[in-house]
Amino acid sequence: MAIAPQSIADMALSVIDDHYKFKKVQDWASLFPDSFVAGKFLSTAKTKGGSHTTTFRAKVRNVGEPRFDVGLFDEDQVARNDFLVEGRVRYTGINTGTHFDETEEEFQNPSAAVKLDYIKSLLEATWQRLNLEFSCRLFAYPAASTDSGILGIPYWISRSASTTAQAFSHENAIAVYSDDTVGNINQATNSGWKNGTAVVDTLASPDGLDTLSEAMDKCNFRTSGLSLGSPDGRELPNYTMFYDYESNQEMERYMRTQNDNIGDDAGRFRGSQKFRGVPLVWLWELSYEYYEQDRINPAYAINNSYRPLFGINWSNVNCLTKLGSDFKRTVKKAPNQRFVTQVFWDQWLQMCCVNRRDSFCITRSA
Repeated sequence: MAIAPQSIADMALSVIDDHYKFKKVQDWASLFPDSFVAGKFLSTAKTKGGSHTTTFRAKVRNVGEPRFDVGLFDEDQVARNDFLVEGRVRYTGINTGTHFDETEEEFQNPSAAVKLDYIKSLLEATWQRLNLEFSCRLFAYPAASTDSGILGIPYWISRSASTTAQAFSHENAIAVYSDDTVGNINQATNSGWKNGTAVVDTLASPDGLDTLSEAMDKCNFRTSGLSLGSPDGRELPNYTMFYDYESNQEMERYMRTQNDNIGDDAGRFRGSQKFRGVPLVWLWELSYEYYEQDRINPAYAINNSYRPLFGINWSNVNCLTKLGSDFKRTVKKAPNQRFVTQVFWDQWLQMCCVNRRDSFCITRSA
């Protein structure tokens, strides 16, 4: 027998509360089994105050200038370089939601299991949409500095200004906006506030791999220090490298040609690439065709024709969340639809990198 509309609404909201009422932003990482990058980003959440903007402490210099052969108490002879400076970012709003109509056929089914499964399917669709938004925005940035939005990986770990082959350096990272600031810190006056960059003709080649090895050395990449388990059960180390699918194929072919015997598995090296023990993970979001298919909001900018490889030290990447937001849930009736209930979740957050120098971006020559 069918149940009353009001009972349907109460039951649906009860299911939502029981299964999807999270205490902390980090808990939302479990909603992203198909995108451990998005889950990893949320798992680094740090709650901060502020109204529309918030501050963070950024490391802009790795070394000071020691002095030798001075008197024991000659403090004025010791030069101290700036080590930490204050950065600033603007929060951006994330909203997701779903709705259900109490007169729908599924809710009139006498089976309680059918009703519950239908509610859960609505919620799963909501998480999938949110997952897609996170995935594409984490590897993009707003088209203009005055626009709101997530300041993604390419904003903080930017490419080289050069489009021709260039050796590894910490001097050539661009600022994606014209004011030469990243996180409100001027990288021209803070020489240590730049990530490593290089430009190679081919990644899967002796020269390309030498450049990659140099980048890892000079950015202090390590194979140890596993983070919390990712939502799909895999361990995502604090040091990870991401590239596009074409690069993944190049690396797979290179590995195959360097091994005499691949046994009875023709795809033995596909999907399991590592370099010096650090995972090489291909991302659909970094493939240029991903953006050609309009999978990303046009208000966001990215140019992956350079085919970037991002080496990320996750211990320096944080998700800053606004105090008191925590994916706040709002329930209301849809306007002029008395049997339709709308459920929304709202969160204010932003991405920041507190030490750009320990990550790198390697691109291809034009």
